[in-house]
Amino acid sequence: DTQYSPHEILELAYDILLLVVKDEDGRWLLRRRLSDPLFGLWGFAHAEPIAYEHTPETATRVLLEKTGLSATFTVKGSGYFRVKKGGDLESFTHFTLLCSHDVSGDLLESQGNGDNAWFENPDFSDKSMIPSTAKLAALSHKPNHFFIEMDYDIQT
Repeated sequence: DTQYSPHEILELAYDILLLVVKDEDGRWLLRRRLSDPLFGLWGFAHAEPIAYEHTPETATRVLLEKTGLSATFTVKGSGYFRVKKGGDLESFTHFTLLCSHDVSGDLLESQGNGDNAWFENPDFSDKSMIPSTAKLAALSHKPNHFFIEMDYDIQT
């Protein structure tokens, strides 16, 4: 057994499923975080993986809960993101990226800890976006599975 200090344990990667959704008109579904970390920034909806549920099923269920939309998902890839703010680690995330293009239903504009909106041609590099959103949007179009590890720094 490896022993970790309390500081190291706090910095272990947090596992999430990132949900990239585009509708038939090419609009992107984005969600503004109303909780920390990354409060107030726009990015893709996310879900926590469940041990007894396959990740595409979790993505479908959570999307419906958070947005009121129905969709099926395909796993595209995975990786790690580290986000620093003012030199301090803000978040360390292990993610699995899932994508859907068959969305239906009426969007809930606000639900729980986030606001939802459709965006036509969003500027993913804008300061109002979670820094990894541009890279994830580009990766969502790749035909093959991927693994990536990236670091970002948010200016305070």
